[in-house]
Amino acid sequence: MAKLNEIPLYPVAAGILPVLVTYNIRGANHVALQNLLPPLIVSALLSVIVYAFFRQLWTKRIDNAAICAWLALTTLFAFTYVVIGFDFCLMTLSIKDAGFAIIAGQIFISLAVALTLAIIFALITQKTWLKKIDSLVCRATGFLLILQLMVLFQHEFNYFFAIEPQVAIAQAEMMPKIKTSKTTSRRDIYMIVLDEMASPEVLSRVFAYDNSDFVSQLRQRGFLVEEASLSNYPLTRLSLASILNMSYLDFLGDTQTKQNQKDYAPTTRLLQRSNLAKFLQQQGYDYIHIGSEMPPTDSTVMANQNRYPLIDEFSLRFWQSTTLGQTPGFSNFLAHLRRKSRLDAIKYLEMADAGKRPKFVLCHILCPHEPFDINADGSPRQEIMPNRVESAWDEEARSAYLGQVKFIEKRILTAIDNIIEKSKSQPIIVLQGDHGTYAEDEMAKDFPKEELYQERYGILNAYLVPSDMKEKIYRGITPVNSFRVILSELFGADLPALADRQIYATYGQPFKFRDVSDRVRKLQAALN
Repeated sequence: MAKLNEIPLYPVAAGILPVLVTYNIRGANHVALQNLLPPLIVSALLSVIVYAFFRQLWTKRIDNAAICAWLALTTLFAFTYVVIGFDFCLMTLSIKDAGFAIIAGQIFISLAVALTLAIIFALITQKTWLKKIDSLVCRATGFLLILQLMVLFQHEFNYFFAIEPQVAIAQAEMMPKIKTSKTTSRRDIYMIVLDEMASPEVLSRVFAYDNSDFVSQLRQRGFLVEEASLSNYPLTRLSLASILNMSYLDFLGDTQTKQNQKDYAPTTRLLQRSNLAKFLQQQGYDYIHIGSEMPPTDSTVMANQNRYPLIDEFSLRFWQSTTLGQTPGFSNFLAHLRRKSRLDAIKYLEMADAGKRPKFVLCHILCPHEPFDINADGSPRQEIMPNRVESAWDEEARSAYLGQVKFIEKRILTAIDNIIEKSKSQPIIVLQGDHGTYAEDEMAKDFPKEELYQERYGILNAYLVPSDMKEKIYRGITPVNSFRVILSELFGADLPALADRQIYATYGQPFKFRDVSDRVRKLQAALN
């Protein structure tokens, strides 16, 4: 039996290396470090199991067992490297022509196949040069693992010691203060975000869908509904960070360096340690966080209760990129986990309970956002992403989006009824979209079509508030002011309303802000 220090560990390194590479290239700019752990742990366990299996086959030749385990794991994750390489070429190097990335992927696959055949041949014929390949693979895998750990350390060090402290300072300056203390009963407060839920006006104009019945149902339940409401930002993380901190995010793009960066990390603290949650906890509220599968809104360290999704977006995309993820069975299983995470979020919303204490419930539901995998009746459908014809969604995507709109409208009304029924006093419910759709043009452009400005900012915006607060919810209110008004009225917070603005940014440069308020409102006025 081989001694522990004689057992080659590079097969295990080969198993966890794809997760690290995926995180560093595809995830670190968007995903918190904690989301790296689940796929990393699963991959490490899988590597140990595969290695142990080959050790049983090659009890006397540990070097053969190691190279076989490495080969099996590399085969499992071969497609992952192709996906990573494709992303690196298109995103990091800004190569517009996908042909180069495809050729690079073909070359990689050809080399991998050649190496695989060489190893198999050497194993069968017991060639002595197999030891040289074994040594080369061991050194290369070790070098790549150390390199990826260094990249990871550099990014996280920069976040925790440079980015987060700066954001924390700015966030502290935005923290609301009590101006005049009000002694009121502590009503439960719900913040429900339906991702990419367009306004009634956009649904009618862009999708030819009349959802006046849904609006009427909300009003019958006491909601104020602004039918042509606008968001402040066109991207989820910016929009939610603004809502939950009740402020614009100008400080994130106040220098040229910040404007040019592609790293979304500065928004992580704003979402996971929001001023809204902190303020309400100071007023005696329990914070119940119902996570979406999109980090960093999947969980938060601040919450008194976390309801986690079955799988987060990073884990989902990683396993989809593996060779196993290309098989129909496993692909359908991953789609099922995503779909169930969305459905579970609504169920947890209805079940939220803090006992005798008042509660603040934040629920971010990635619906009707793509991928489209739920029919109007709630049944599962084959998952699709929007295809574009001359930059616009095709008819299949539009129809699938409307199917999810119809589903979530019906399901959220049931959830609201259940919330109201179990509440001792009328709760405060804010029901909003974070941004609208982008069926008319792409969000990657610095200067998109006029149609996108007319569409992307149009959101659902509905409020269930006490009767004495309704007049404070003024016509044209935008999400940045939603809780400025509510906290001012409930607790006497010093939060005067800010100017209602629309700020444009792209996925590639999220902090290169451009005020397009006049443009959006002028276009909206022309439509009316």
